Amino acid sequence: MIRNLALSLVLFLSAFASRACAQNARDVLQLSRIAVSESGFDSEDDHRAILEVLRDVARRMGGVPVSMAAERYSSRVTGAMPPLNLRQAWIAELDLEGSEPSFWPPNGPPWAAYRAKWLAVVSRSRRLLVERGGPGCGAENWGDRLHDRKRAISYGWIEVDCGETKNMFWQRNPNRRRVFAENATRR
Repeated sequence: MIRNLALSLVLFLSAFASRACAQNARDVLQLSRIAVSESGFDSEDDHRAILEVLRDVARRMGGVPVSMAAERYSSRVTGAMPPLNLRQAWIAELDLEGSEPSFWPPNGPPWAAYRAKWLAVVSRSRRLLVERGGPGCGAENWGDRLHDRKRAISYGWIEVDCGETKNMFWQRNPNRRRVFAENATRR
């Protein structure tokens, strides 16, 4: 009886660990794809802040895994939706083993020149997902320094300093949320 119970417990824990490992691999892959899409192969500050945004999105989605938040936030480069261009296509094909994407630009540098960089991004994602560290920069959204900046300002978002980043990172303005909520209740 005890032996059967112990065996059942071992099988249950093994299945749970296997699912958790698979989920972690998906989190690593989707975070890595977005990091490359948004900031190239070498911006750790962007990578860290993007993860902070995705964790915030995951929390607001009810505590879903980071990969689900990533697929919702950047659906074209994570493969959750069909890509609109070749750049999105090759990024969505990146895998954890570093295989050459079939949509890698034929006229660009050879994939072999980027494979090690990609695997370094994957390694960084693994490390960042495990680290919990102290408080981050407070980022809740990000965007480029031209087009997305204008949109963020029009929404009343507040820029936050997340280090030496290629992107700008933003936090929602808590005062603006209160004004919207007050206006909504007056109607």
